[in-house]
Order: sequence, then structure tokens, then C-alpha cells
Amino acid sequence: MSSSEFIRLRPIQKSDDLKVKKIILESLEEYGANREGFAAKDPELESLFNFYQKVGGVYYVSELKDNLVGGAGIAPLAGDDQVWELQKMYVSRGGRGNGVGKLLLKTCIDEAKKRGLKSLYIETLDSMKEANHLYQKFGFERIQKPLGNTGHFGCDRYYLKKLNE
Repeated sequence: MSSSEFIRLRPIQKSDDLKVKKIILESLEEYGANREGFAAKDPELESLFNFYQKVGGVYYVSELKDNLVGGAGIAPLAGDDQVWELQKMYVSRGGRGNGVGKLLLKTCIDEAKKRGLKSLYIETLDSMKEANHLYQKFGFERIQKPLGNTGHFGCDRYYLKKLNE
């Protein structure tokens, strides 16, 4: 049995909030991004469940062998009502290399297409090499400047994926 057979994705539940926040903060710390200008300071980290319910988006958590190891979501991009954003996509060290990130990304893209969205935007760091490679593999194209008003002024890589073409 491959490790991907042990991966389970489901919408976030209120009881997942603290675990997901911990994964996000530990991942950001690993890349030196646990400070102002990055997702570490986003107020929605206090309750991702409530945030995604409120904005009409969706956030998926991934479990690998019954352990929560990551998550990713889509929501309207702050400051640009024409674009949605792939947000808070993080996988713990123990969850990486098992197909978790690929499954999260594919699920978010599929959900965006199902909703009839025209594009998905994401911002990240050049130093997050694996993430950049994954986004490009799934058809995200690099753009030169940020979109919207995320408050993530520390990010230095921006991508846009056209959907339903």
C-alpha cells in the first residue's frame, strides 16, 4: 500500500484550528517567515474554521495515517473581488514527501473550477523551493507583482493560474 492510500482530506472543523495553526507557524518558522508581513500574523489563524465559513471559502485539512499533517484553502482575495486566492497551504515536516501537498492543491483547484472561478492567485517565498515547484507543476504561472491586499509584504513570489479555459 502506498502512503497516498493513507491520506484523507476533509473540510476543516472547529476542533482542528489549533493543530492547523501550529503546523502553519512551525512551517513559517522553518523558513524564517514567522513575523510581520507573512501569514504568521494573520488574525484568521485564531479560527480558520470561522474565517472560511464567514467569507464563503473552503479549507481542507489532510490526515496521514490518522494524524493531521496539513491544510490548504481557497477564499476571495482581499482587495480584488475578481480573483480568489489559494491560502494557508502548509504541510508539516512529517507529512511532506507523501503526496499530501499534491492532493491538497488538486482538491483546491478542483473546488475552484467547480465554483466557476476564473483564476487562483498565490504568494509565497522563493526559499520554499518544493512549494514553488509544485505550483508550477500544476500550471500556476509566475507574475511579477502581488495582487490584492493580503498584507503579506514579506512574500517575494507570486503566481496566477487561469481556470476553466
